[in-house]
Amino acid sequence: MPSLIVILSLQAVAFTTLHLVSPYPVVMAITAVLWGGVNFAFGSPV
Repeated sequence: MPSLIVILSLQAVAFTTLHLVSPYPVVMAITAVLWGGVNFAFGSPV
């Protein structure tokens, strides 16, 4: 359960960061990859 809480928190941070960096294409691409990795990580503990 603690790992899911951390992963969900990271998802929220990554999504917020994705929103904030959307005007900058390169940074947004990097953030989108990190956001996808965090979303992918959610399935393992479940």
